[in-house]
Amino acid sequence: MRLHLSLIGFIISLSFPASAQTASEKARQSRVMWSAFQCSTFAELMGDQKEQARLFDLGIKAGREFLEAARNKQIPSEIADKEVPMGVIWLMNGPSNDFIIGRVYENALGEAVTQVNKDDNFNDKTLSKQVAHNYYQKGNCVVLK
Repeated sequence: MRLHLSLIGFIISLSFPASAQTASEKARQSRVMWSAFQCSTFAELMGDQKEQARLFDLGIKAGREFLEAARNKQIPSEIADKEVPMGVIWLMNGPSNDFIIGRVYENALGEAVTQVNKDDNFNDKTLSKQVAHNYYQKGNCVVLK
């Protein structure tokens, strides 16, 4: 009997793709979106256009995955409360997922630029690039995949 139940469990596990994300993983895509957008701004301010584009695309992809799961009610509220940044929750109104992603991008960009230029660094391009690079490193932006 035990072998029979194990076989049934194995067959059921084959029915679901190994890459299926849990609700927590889907909710965490909101963090990836926010971080990728901030990091793309740091990369742009450092002058690394290739990295800026990579991180921007990652932010859009993560945002679409998160919002699709949220709209399909695949993320229970108790998980969303733990995993989704409040800044993202506040921006989740709009006519489409891409509109919402644009709002998140705008806010993440604004926060990143403010961090880099909080000491009026925008007047000194070399200093601004260095400060952006420091935030890029501090934020572990290179590990975002």
